[in-house]
Amino acid sequence: FFEKKILANEKKNPKFRFLTPNDPYNAYYQHKLAEFREKPGGTGQMSVGKTSAPVAPTHIPPPKEEVEEPEEELYTVHIPEEMAALELDVIKLTAQYVACNGNS
Repeated sequence: FFEKKILANEKKNPKFRFLTPNDPYNAYYQHKLAEFREKPGGTGQMSVGKTSAPVAPTHIPPPKEEVEEPEEELYTVHIPEEMAALELDVIKLTAQYVACNGNS
């Protein structure tokens, strides 16, 4: 019933082509439908607005060894917010040129 209603209303919408039997994605759709219907406790009906009970988080043990602080970043440049995009492009291109050709 649901599929027929969507096909009638959205006949020309390519997003719902998978509902037609001759579409290559229809096999995947049918597989997912069968998978949903075979769920334990599933009646094949989708429940709207209902959510499952929240699962209590499992206990995560603390790390066994102490984590070292990472080294300070050497090659990161913090870009000022007021810098224009053109200025940033000039700086990047200059850095690429110097990296390829050296200072001379």
